Amino acid sequence: MKKDWRLAGCAGLLGAMFAFPAGIMFAGDRFQNDRPAASAAKGAPAPRRAARDFYSPDVLKDPYVVEQQIRTVEALELSCRQLKELCREAKQARQRMEQQTLD
Repeated sequence: MKKDWRLAGCAGLLGAMFAFPAGIMFAGDRFQNDRPAASAAKGAPAPRRAARDFYSPDVLKDPYVVEQQIRTVEALELSCRQLKELCREAKQARQRMEQQTLD
C-alpha cells in the first residue's frame, strides 16, 4: 500500500516537472502577442488602452499613464478657470507634463 502512494507521488512530481514549464511557454507566447510591436513608428498615435501595460519598461511613457496625466491636468486647469482653485497646482502639472514630453 505504501509503495502505491510513493509511485503516485513520483508520477505526479514528474508530471508537474514537465507540465509547468510547458504551461509557462504556451501562456507566455499567447500574452506576448497582445503587446504592441517594438518596431511601431514613434510618431504614430498610440492606441487607447483600458489599462496600463505592466510589462512596459518605462511607466511614464505608457499610453494609458500619459492619457490619465492629461485628463488630470485638464481637470486641474478647468478647476482653476471655473472656481479659481488649484491654479498653482495646475500650472505645475502642465509644466511637468511638458517637461516629460521634451525628455
